[in-house]
Amino acid sequence: MLFSGILTAVGLVAITAKFSRSFLEKILGYDWAIDLMVTLGLPILFYGTYSGMMTAVITGLSISFILWIAKNLIGYQKYEVVEGKRVWNRHHGKWTPMFLGEQIHNWFKVSFTSAVNDFQSGWTDGEKKATTHA
Repeated sequence: MLFSGILTAVGLVAITAKFSRSFLEKILGYDWAIDLMVTLGLPILFYGTYSGMMTAVITGLSISFILWIAKNLIGYQKYEVVEGKRVWNRHHGKWTPMFLGEQIHNWFKVSFTSAVNDFQSGWTDGEKKATTHA
């Protein structure tokens, strides 16, 4: 049940990923509507068995989680009024590489850049030691 739910979610996301980036951002702008359709539509589709209902629930949760991650990474577009005109307004994702690096630093108390620098300096120290012994 768990595997089939996740597999169904991955299949739906794979189909959506084939669309243009602009269309994907518009879908992410109204992710609540997709969540609502999946949450109500899949149980109707899988109605009749316990395993079917569990597949629908797991798929709904997986789709919600994937849309949330994609919205924060990619960004989204909403149809809004900007300067008196209704246009698709693009909002950038909140999770930039700098933001993710700061979060990793806060969670693990390790700076990603200092870890890379330590790794590189250890690599060059090893090369120096190897050349002095030769």
